Amino acid sequence: HRDGNVVTAEFQALAESISGLDLQQFFQQWIYGTGIPSVNLRFMHKAETGQLKVIGHTTSPTSTAFEVDLPIRTGTAAAGDSLLVFATPEGYENLYTGVTDIEEISLNHNNWALLREISEERPQLVSAIGAQGVVHLRWNEFSGVEHYEVYYRPENSESWIPDVCNPHQMPVAMVINLVSGGSYEFMVLGVDSEGYRSRPSNILIASPVDLKLDLPMLVVDETRDGNGTYLSPDDAMVDDFYAAAISPYEFDMWDVATQGLPQIEDLSHYRTVFWHADDFSQNLAFEAESTLLSYFYSQGNLIFSGWRSANSFSDVFWHNILGPEYEIYYDNGACLSGLDSYYYPGYSYPELNIDQEKLAAPWNGMLPMINTFETSPEAMYLAEMPDGFEGNGRKAGLRIGERSWFLGFPLYYMQAADVRNLMQNLIDWIQTSSGDEHS
Repeated sequence: HRDGNVVTAEFQALAESISGLDLQQFFQQWIYGTGIPSVNLRFMHKAETGQLKVIGHTTSPTSTAFEVDLPIRTGTAAAGDSLLVFATPEGYENLYTGVTDIEEISLNHNNWALLREISEERPQLVSAIGAQGVVHLRWNEFSGVEHYEVYYRPENSESWIPDVCNPHQMPVAMVINLVSGGSYEFMVLGVDSEGYRSRPSNILIASPVDLKLDLPMLVVDETRDGNGTYLSPDDAMVDDFYAAAISPYEFDMWDVATQGLPQIEDLSHYRTVFWHADDFSQNLAFEAESTLLSYFYSQGNLIFSGWRSANSFSDVFWHNILGPEYEIYYDNGACLSGLDSYYYPGYSYPELNIDQEKLAAPWNGMLPMINTFETSPEAMYLAEMPDGFEGNGRKAGLRIGERSWFLGFPLYYMQAADVRNLMQNLIDWIQTSSGDEHS
């Protein structure tokens, strides 16, 4: 066709006649279609037999359905020994033999295929929380596997120690008993029904803790020292309010503004930690969420009250506290007009009423910045709000453990007598149910 013209269809026909290949898909996606594909790969390996299974899956920002060939270089293989992987929108299963090393992988080696993005699907550890003599692990579910294998090792060690989960339970969380006093590394991998193992997950580090729990209560004050107004109380106003609510029970104070956020070593001596965050304009507890999780998992008794604090904690924090099924709502405008105490057979939480004298005039007698919850743990209080607010009728306070509670509103803005009644009840409940006679 020198000095002449051909249309694309003629060029395709000529290329097919010379190559002997059906190039319809190639021309459809790269010439007539639009967009650039992304590829996700999953590697499943039997090291003992050298069998490798690679599932290639394509996605596209357009309606074009891309099918892509791309080279994958494994281990120390020469470039000429790269594996050719096929990926489709439905996910294509590529099978290989004689592959002994997949510790190192070069995806789309030398950028052979035009891709928007390439990624690898592997198990993902989301949290490793040290607690009393144990570490709590949690990971994302890895579809297509029959069970998981968990490994740990002392930090800086070269040898992994297996801790294999029951294959019939399919857990995504487990507890490993370990000796306190050192740090450990953790990873997880998935095993399918044919015995193929995934590549290892990311590595997380955690340390078992040793809680003494030899003192009664620590009150952690997250509120900044304000100018002395109700919306900006000074340190003495806040301290006096909670001291009156807790007295005559013994407690120590921890002022975040002057002492910084407490670490697990600081909480380790206390059987109960009451953490309150009444600051109108800042949240700090999220920076200590690992500390709070360690304390919670170590069977410490936690009472938390905060203004929009639930918003600041990560999904990992809430997944560990509430499990996988939960929703957290946030209403920013003035919305909380009251709280309905949740009643249980033989027990009800004390009544809580908003202190109207502490509210700003534009709030019209209601509190703003309220968190509410849709989750399985039992309610303490249900939020009363005008119609149109997401939190109306939802749980505004939760019992999150045998002797732990979380409130999605600031106790400082409730009437003092009501807060005292609540704190006296909770502390008495803690001491009665735990057999703690220390007052």
